Amino acid sequence: MPCYDPPMSVEERLKYGFYTLNENELEAVLCSIFSRFEKAGVLSIVLRTMNWEETGVDRRMVELWWEEHKKRDDSRRKRKI
Repeated sequence: MPCYDPPMSVEERLKYGFYTLNENELEAVLCSIFSRFEKAGVLSIVLRTMNWEETGVDRRMVELWWEEHKKRDDSRRKRKI
């Protein structure tokens, strides 16, 4: 089960001029990236070596978001079973 189910196809979105990703889509993409990095054992390295000052985001908030997101995903998956 994906983190995000799009309401429209890519073709429909482009037809209506929707060329950006919304918050739910970005969160789903970040979830997928973080999941793959975590499984490969490199997520902590990536987070440690990022330029957090340039992002303007506090690393601790990202790490807290990720832990909470994994809990929500786990709960969602259990409800789907």
